[in-house]
Amino acid sequence: MSLASRRIVEPELNAQQKAAVSEPKSVLVLSGAGTGKTRVITARIARLLADGVAPDRILAAAFTNKAATEMKERIGSPHLVRDLYIGTFHSLSARLLRNHPEESGLPSNFRIIDSGDQLALIRRILLDDLEQAKFSDGGPDPRDMRAAINKFKEAGLRSRSVTRTMAVDLIRKAYSIYERKMNEEGKVDFIELILRCNEMLDDNAKVRKLWSDRFQHVLIDELQDISDMQIRWISLLRGRHTIYFGVGDDDQSIYAFRGANPSLMLEFKKKFAKNNVHRLEHNYRSSSMILDLANTVITSNRDRIGKKLIGTGDKGEKPRYTCHDTDEDEAQAIALGISGLVAEEGSIAVLYRNHALSPIIEQQLQSHSIPFRVRGSQRFYERPEVKNVIAYLAAASHPEDDEAILATINNPRRGVGEAMIKKLRQQAGDQPLWSILTGVKSAKIADYVKCINNIGKAAKKKLADAVRIAIDESGLRAHYESKGPRERERIEHMSEVVNEAARFAEIGSRELADFLVHISLGDASDNRPGEQISLMTIHAAKGLEFDHVFVAGIEDGILPPISAFSDSAQLAEERRLLYVAITRARRSIHLSCSRMRRRHGIFKPMKPSSLLMKINHEHLDLENFNFDAAAAQKIGLAGKMPTAPRYISRSHIGNLRVNQKITHSRFGEGVILEFSGTGDNAKVRVLFFNDRSNKWLMMKMAKLQPA
Repeated sequence: MSLASRRIVEPELNAQQKAAVSEPKSVLVLSGAGTGKTRVITARIARLLADGVAPDRILAAAFTNKAATEMKERIGSPHLVRDLYIGTFHSLSARLLRNHPEESGLPSNFRIIDSGDQLALIRRILLDDLEQAKFSDGGPDPRDMRAAINKFKEAGLRSRSVTRTMAVDLIRKAYSIYERKMNEEGKVDFIELILRCNEMLDDNAKVRKLWSDRFQHVLIDELQDISDMQIRWISLLRGRHTIYFGVGDDDQSIYAFRGANPSLMLEFKKKFAKNNVHRLEHNYRSSSMILDLANTVITSNRDRIGKKLIGTGDKGEKPRYTCHDTDEDEAQAIALGISGLVAEEGSIAVLYRNHALSPIIEQQLQSHSIPFRVRGSQRFYERPEVKNVIAYLAAASHPEDDEAILATINNPRRGVGEAMIKKLRQQAGDQPLWSILTGVKSAKIADYVKCINNIGKAAKKKLADAVRIAIDESGLRAHYESKGPRERERIEHMSEVVNEAARFAEIGSRELADFLVHISLGDASDNRPGEQISLMTIHAAKGLEFDHVFVAGIEDGILPPISAFSDSAQLAEERRLLYVAITRARRSIHLSCSRMRRRHGIFKPMKPSSLLMKINHEHLDLENFNFDAAAAQKIGLAGKMPTAPRYISRSHIGNLRVNQKITHSRFGEGVILEFSGTGDNAKVRVLFFNDRSNKWLMMKMAKLQPA
């Protein structure tokens, strides 16, 4: 066995991790936040290889390309990685389907379309096949239609099984036409990959036996995120001697809207693991006080399998839950808190339940000249310039696909207008557009055909070169360069696709079709390095970690939403969401709420979150909660901005005074303009000489020194 595979096992594992990795029987590994989940699952693979298990007898399913790629990189040996079946549920399903074109009813080179392509097809069906008006003219919304079709597919229902009691005739007809066109054009969407794979394994005993006999070991990462379709998928791969190794944390199941069901972990525990459970509880990420709070929050949930996070580091700073007068005060306090931390080494995140809380925080960060990045707002492969490159690769891989050709033939503009395209489509008739393009007497078309052919030829030798040709010969680089320096970032984004192709070829297949599958299912690129301050939803933060975390809007009506109070399952998930937010922090966690929050243009009274108000003060400091809601209603605060002054102005604090020169470790020398607040909420406004900026800083974090 190669040294590369052994290197994963050799690093020290704690007793719990060793026991899990060495378990000879099927097992559920209950892995808490920061307990080394990825380390354990990759060490398990390495142990199997070291014990002589053939690589192609091991299947490891992850939920994201990021997780699958990390497993491959830790294994190290490209030879072993190519033989192992490691990937997402979707990419593994695609791999199985490509091996059985006849049994799956799909061409071997079927194309995977993303949600945007799916929407375009549904829009075309509504307009052309069902003769509906455009949405802008009062017709049906294609997005609602896509959501309905996806919902039925997630439930395993084909169009023929959707009855009139389930959906109106328009949806049923659209779904039926959608299925027919996808089959005719050799395309599948993401959900179809798993659904089609399940159907193939279910309907064909010979194929099912082939794969269930093949895989001696089935490993599942992030088991808490599994859906009914996915647990059916792993069931169909079960052979007489299959050993299952499921790793997950039921306390971090926060994706019910995607079909995840934490009760399926219990099903896995009973059905696959025979109630054999190993617990990983030693957390190597967060301070003990952060973990104490997280444990206290989650213990209120019932039907947990049960574990407790144990700190391995310092006791750390006590978590704080602060109540502010308004959401503007809350956002300003977050900005001031961050300004006192940015001089330190370490990452900082601001988390919130939904994107609606982001703009006011962004505004305050901008006003304090704090650079930040809003993460999750647009994924790397969803950027227009990147999608343009991918479109050329898709056209080269599937030139018979009219939509791939139409997406690129005049992008960037090369003088092939709608009239010419319409004429070409008429000439093609029932044949693909590509079949007639080579005979068209047009220099513009000839250049386009040459570009597509060159991409295809290069892809057979080196993937990265194919991407370079797609960028350069297509005219995309020249197009963005012509727009000046402001488009330089777009060119850098396109160049990153070249890097991604090179990385993929090193640890995966060298085929263009497989690279397109990889990026169609990819989401790792959203985690590229950015500014020190990251803003994102709690959902987007799962799997990440930061030195300092601020969580805004922890109020009844937001976290949890009002709907959760009448739904015990939803309330349990909201508690898990808060647990995930807390366990993202390594060194400090700052939780906050506001008494008044602007909703639909007016201020409305809010209440601190019931998820935190019963927490023992031993685990959580409550600040500024001396507020009488009844008195606020009586004096008319509800519905409008509070009129009482929010801060107490002062001429000095401690040995510092107004007009005194000071120095700050990051911003340099400046002069104090004013103070406000008292105690831990005391703030100071300073004019810094370097950039002539005014900044509000938290006194306890600013660490100002007389100049």
